[in-house]
Amino acid sequence: LYDVFPTVCELAGVPIPGRVDGKSLVPVMAGQAKRVRDHAFTAYKEVQRAVRDDRWKLIRYPQIDRTQLFDLQNDPRERTDLAGKPEWAPKVKEMLALLADQQKQYGDTCPLTVADPRPAAWSPPPDEPQPAPGQRGQAGRQ
Repeated sequence: LYDVFPTVCELAGVPIPGRVDGKSLVPVMAGQAKRVRDHAFTAYKEVQRAVRDDRWKLIRYPQIDRTQLFDLQNDPRERTDLAGKPEWAPKVKEMLALLADQQKQYGDTCPLTVADPRPAAWSPPPDEPQPAPGQRGQAGRQ
């Protein structure tokens, strides 16, 4: 959604305003590029910051001192948080550095740590059975 406005601008032949952070997807649509950025940075108030690339997604919750790391290639539904596993500490460090870099690039001044974090608990929802392909929306039909 970030890129819809600049894409429509370019398609309409209208200059993209300089204050727009999104990028036009026209080069991707025209087959001239595979993507318009290597990373995506997202933010929600002072509660959450995230960065992702083609494979990895790191989410930081400063207010509760929580970090999550997901391997989107092997876990596209983000069910297994790797951040607390020692073998993934280098990847967490790498992605936190990327997150800080993206914050700087976009002028985001929200701290990634706070002096007095609040307590919080999180667990993923239980796995739900998925309908077979082509059966979505068929529940309850005879």
